[in-house]
Amino acid sequence: MSSPTPHPPSALTLKSTGGLLRVIQSEVQVYVPGTKNQVTVTGIWDTGAEKSVITQKVVDALGLQPTGIGNNQTAGGMVKAQKYMVTFGLPPNIIIEGAEVSALPLPSHCDVLIGMDIIGLGDFSITNHNGDTCMSFRVPSMHEIDFVKNLNFIAKGTPSTQTQRNIIKLGRNDVCHCGSGKKFKHCHGK
Repeated sequence: MSSPTPHPPSALTLKSTGGLLRVIQSEVQVYVPGTKNQVTVTGIWDTGAEKSVITQKVVDALGLQPTGIGNNQTAGGMVKAQKYMVTFGLPPNIIIEGAEVSALPLPSHCDVLIGMDIIGLGDFSITNHNGDTCMSFRVPSMHEIDFVKNLNFIAKGTPSTQTQRNIIKLGRNDVCHCGSGKKFKHCHGK
């Protein structure tokens, strides 16, 4: 089976207001493929899930027809579940067509679980700067995000014998290490 297909490059960012998030959740639109028939529900993002999941509530609301039955690894073990084809809309502008999902029970606060089949289509990061969580996702993948490679400051001290540290000094006119594309002096060098 082919992989889900994202439309042109797009991204979404979710930020907490006032603390760390223990669950990453967002609005998700689930469409019947090839139509504008959709429901808008709350979805959770789970990097520990291989495949995305919808609830029976979504299946019933859209009148989806099963495409087969598949095995699904869950926290409670292996279970068989009906499979469906859907299109996901991740506001503000991400559309992913051809997502094969299973219908399984989810926590009461959500009706979609976004798994690695969707997350793996692009770049996904979570930061907790100043005690607030920021999750960002873009499709397709545009460049590698490597926090080790992008470090520009190292706390004073001697590198341990177990780890080698590289100190990277950026000039004020160099491109910022964070990937914003701005000059360092206009971004993190303020």
